[in-house]
Amino acid sequence: MPSRASGTHPLRCLRLSKATEERRQRTIEGNDRTKATEDKRLNSTTMKGWMYILECSDGSYYTGSTIDLDRRINQHQSGQGANHTKKRLPVVLVYSEEYPRIAQAFYREKEVQGWNRQKKEALILGQAERLPELSLAYRDKEGAFESLRHPNDESLRRPSPPLPEALEGNGGTKATEERRQRRNEGNGGTKAMEERRQRTIEGNAAQKARQHSR
Repeated sequence: MPSRASGTHPLRCLRLSKATEERRQRTIEGNDRTKATEDKRLNSTTMKGWMYILECSDGSYYTGSTIDLDRRINQHQSGQGANHTKKRLPVVLVYSEEYPRIAQAFYREKEVQGWNRQKKEALILGQAERLPELSLAYRDKEGAFESLRHPNDESLRRPSPPLPEALEGNGGTKATEERRQRRNEGNGGTKAMEERRQRTIEGNAAQKARQHSR
């Protein structure tokens, strides 16, 4: 009786080869993702960057950071930058700082974004001696608690310290002032209504008193 040939079936070999190839491909893709992540991490720690300030056409300031200053300014000018600048063209570069790592430039960007307009202008003009004074918190400024003094104190008329520039512009401050004005007007109407109600109550009480006296 002839013996049966030993070995693996050809279809089984084909399936094993396909599974092996798929595993190899997944390994390659995983290595590529790992390398891309590592390259990105290295770029953030070794690639130099810039923090920059632009003056927009409406006079507001925009603060950003980049690894290529010239390219980024061109993007802003062509309307491909941030939403704030594309609506306020043209823009002008008024200040920049170079850092050995882009992460440092990004950190500096976030710091300067929180400054009020006066402090940004002092930085732009190179008035470094004014920065500590403009950095004082509101509670640390002279007159911050003047509401505890006599109402006739002249110091109460001093203007409040400037707040951070809203959205790198002045629109937020103006909108806040308009909302405050409308709220004050609404409070005035409420006060007038209360006075009319009080006079009606007093009139009714007087009329009732006269009726009892008859």
